[in-house]
Amino acid sequence: MSRARISLHCLARTWLVGAAMTTRGMQHLGLLYALEPGLKQLYPDPEHLAAARLRYLDHVNTHPFMAPLFTGMLLALEKQVAAGTLAPQALHMLKGTTATTLSALGDSFFSGTVLVFWSLTTILLLLSGQTLPAAAWTMLLFFMQLGFRVWSFYLGLRQGLPALQYIRQLDFINWGDRLKMVNALLLAILLWRIAPFRMEEGLSQEFFWSLLCLGSAGFLIARVHVPRLLLAGLLFSVLLIGDALRLLT
Repeated sequence: MSRARISLHCLARTWLVGAAMTTRGMQHLGLLYALEPGLKQLYPDPEHLAAARLRYLDHVNTHPFMAPLFTGMLLALEKQVAAGTLAPQALHMLKGTTATTLSALGDSFFSGTVLVFWSLTTILLLLSGQTLPAAAWTMLLFFMQLGFRVWSFYLGLRQGLPALQYIRQLDFINWGDRLKMVNALLLAILLWRIAPFRMEEGLSQEFFWSLLCLGSAGFLIARVHVPRLLLAGLLFSVLLIGDALRLLT
């Protein structure tokens, strides 16, 4: 099998990294599955292949959108290990550090910013009755993230660790901060579109108390560091008690 086809196989498998999540190793099995075609090419000897597989059976976790870049970088590092220019112990240390870095970047920029931006803009379009533009906007962003996955995989595969420096130059963090300001504006517009004075009196009260609960929960999570599961459990308990009292009365 040619190197190009092996690379494509590894790239395609990065979409399945999260399909084998475990509480012990998180994405370790899915990552090994994505690396498997490349490892077989680099280590034709069964003993060396088994040793390479063992390097990926410990805990590892990164953001799904950054998984192709992470996989490409690991393949580049494994190529150095196979050539004898990088110690396997060094690869183990670099793997953990790189996974954490990419996970933080993906959580901040993609999950915490871009997906929120897509949600707010799509909701506003749908509220305006713009169904087709909302669908087109969604498909555009889908293909953009698809292109980023493919591009970042080959970037990591070609450059290895220096790919992190290139990603840093793209300044995702600062662009994410700017986009979060846009999200705040979009949220204000959305709240105006569904403002309480547009609703009936009963719904206005429910809307007010819902916003108060969400704001209080956000403050407790961000500032007081109250566990989200605890707040969810309390809210669920309050709802159950409220339903029970409503039935009794």
